[in-house]
Amino acid sequence: MLLGRLLVKSDKPDERARGLDLLERQSKARQFGAKTQLALAIRNVDPVRARSLLEQSRRPDPGGAIPPLAEMLIAGDGGPAEPQRALSLLKAPSDTVGVKGVLVHLYL
Repeated sequence: MLLGRLLVKSDKPDERARGLDLLERQSKARQFGAKTQLALAIRNVDPVRARSLLEQSRRPDPGGAIPPLAEMLIAGDGGPAEPQRALSLLKAPSDTVGVKGVLVHLYL
């Protein structure tokens, strides 16, 4: 998964495509965190699918999926804006730094 994460950040289209393919295969194989990483990689290109992937990843990967999902819900990326739902996701009992970081950022 690390190779896929690195390749999707490449400026070269063929490397980016290879990285997306790797993440896609890993998400279908149900590798932990692969759907979250795929969603982050395609967020700017396909926000509807990214939001859907993050929704699916919310329970198995709360520390990775909830912060970007909350940001998308607040901004209305990939669907209607749902700031109240985003806030409730962030306020849910969680011991992850990413979730707390987004919540603190909102309060500031």
